[in-house]
Amino acid sequence: MRSIRRPAVMVIVVLLAFGCASSSKHWDRALKKDSPGGYHRFLRENPRSPHADEAKERLAFSRLKKHPTAESYAEWRAKYPNSPLNQELRPIVEDRVFEQVRARGTVEAYREFLADFPDSTHVDRARGNAEYLVERGFSGDPSELAAFADRHPTSDFADEALRSVSLIQTRRQRQIRSIGLILVVDPGTPGAPQLTRTFAERAGAHYAKSQVRLIRLEGATDPRAAEVDALLTIEHHEAKVRAEMSEGLSSSAGIVATTKVTLTRPGDTDPIRSDEFSHKVALSDYKDDQSIALGASGHSYWNSFFFADATWSNHLATHTEFDVKKSGVAVEMIDYHAAVLFEDGSFELVDLSDPAEPQVISRYVRPRDLTRWEGVRSINGRIAIFGGDGFELVELTAGGPKRILSLDRATIGSIVAVESTGDGILLAGSRGLMLLESGSNQPQQLVDQAVLGAAMHGGRVYFVVGSSLFTSSLPMLMRKKAENELRISSGFGPGRIRVWGTTLVVMGDEDVLLVDVSRPMAPRIRSRITRVDRGEIRDAIVLRGRLYLLSDRGLLVSNVADAHTIDMVGLEALNRMSFAGRHLVMVGGTSLQVVDTTPFTAGSSPANTPR
Repeated sequence: MRSIRRPAVMVIVVLLAFGCASSSKHWDRALKKDSPGGYHRFLRENPRSPHADEAKERLAFSRLKKHPTAESYAEWRAKYPNSPLNQELRPIVEDRVFEQVRARGTVEAYREFLADFPDSTHVDRARGNAEYLVERGFSGDPSELAAFADRHPTSDFADEALRSVSLIQTRRQRQIRSIGLILVVDPGTPGAPQLTRTFAERAGAHYAKSQVRLIRLEGATDPRAAEVDALLTIEHHEAKVRAEMSEGLSSSAGIVATTKVTLTRPGDTDPIRSDEFSHKVALSDYKDDQSIALGASGHSYWNSFFFADATWSNHLATHTEFDVKKSGVAVEMIDYHAAVLFEDGSFELVDLSDPAEPQVISRYVRPRDLTRWEGVRSINGRIAIFGGDGFELVELTAGGPKRILSLDRATIGSIVAVESTGDGILLAGSRGLMLLESGSNQPQQLVDQAVLGAAMHGGRVYFVVGSSLFTSSLPMLMRKKAENELRISSGFGPGRIRVWGTTLVVMGDEDVLLVDVSRPMAPRIRSRITRVDRGEIRDAIVLRGRLYLLSDRGLLVSNVADAHTIDMVGLEALNRMSFAGRHLVMVGGTSLQVVDTTPFTAGSSPANTPR
């Protein structure tokens, strides 16, 4: 019996040894691969291995490392408090979670991070970011901004705070109180002396409205050029052009007038502003003794011509363009994140904590269809997109933006405006004014007539029906009543409206109305801004005592009281704008641009409460 049992035992020992060797070999392979799939396979093939518990630990570690969150990290620490992997995992989780916090970009997010990671290397950065958001950029106060940057040099907002302080100093040093006018009209231009006088008269009339003194100079070598703060040079010539055919399109022969207007400070390399204007007439309309700018169709030329306004080197307030790849149709700021909407309904979230280095932190991509979208709004931390094809609500989650509600055109018509009511959403459009209560997907009808524009502020609802601006409150609208009606000229064509503090802006087909709503029950028209004066106005914002108009001529800066333009900033992004703190953010074409308003508003009244 002994001779029979000994071989059996030896076989078992050999098999165990072979199994352990095989398990170790598999374990070495799993460690080398170091992936969730590798550890899964090891556990499936070696469930009773002495390395099984370590495999489960490393499997959890791999998953956490790939998708770290504060919650999953807390669960890991509770389950594996003494794991040797903690030392490797902590900095990875901290870095990734902090980037997620920056993507959220809220005070609450930074405070949660400070509570979850009190010993993190990002503590000072998070604390500074939270303070900056709480103080809303310190309202552009230069001393506060400088002190903030000194307290929190690692904050994402520190560099821009110092730039704002520097801009204020630059404005003081580069104020423009006098401009030297240099006229260079090609002697070959018909009626050159008369055109030269016309340019001089128009320049004189324009700058007489401002506090800038205009001095006519004989040329760049005129000794008086050294005494002025800036030079305005107007160069004009006219030339014949032949008929051409290009890409299937033909152009007739004619005369083209080209005028270049440049405003610059003596000694500077880059101009404050440079614009070029051109006008073409057919040869049959040309007179040998008269400039085409002064001919029968000259009004078209002068309607597009304008002089730049500048009280300082204002182009320095603009950050370099950021390419958003597709054409942006609208923009909405959520704290210091810009939601840039594209026509197909997709959008990008761009972090503008440091506007000199914008970063795309998230993207929302809609399924391809034929829908078109024109507007974007922040609604209680969510993103609403809207337009001719309806309304959608998108939630910003840790895994990226996700659509949570969609109402198509067949259900609610085309939408022109979206506003938050606190616990609900106000929708305005072709089917009237509707209230979408929280948790519901069936809007309640408040106004049956088509609404052309709507905005909310201070518990009041302002909306346009036909040629009238109505004021009401939600409780009254529930009863189908309005508080007040302000008639607007039928030829004005009112549409989109925005309200900032006590100023409501009504954008018409060509002109813009500023309406005083300091007494909501009795709004009154304060002033009318015409296209002839300011160009085609695409958007408007009132911020800290200044009116900012986004026009095809650039960003126009005015006092709210008289709407007189005091500064004009050249831009490429000229479609829509929004703001965060003291910064304006514009989109247009494939460009996103940021303008620091600090030097325009330093020392002015506190910010109006937005919308």
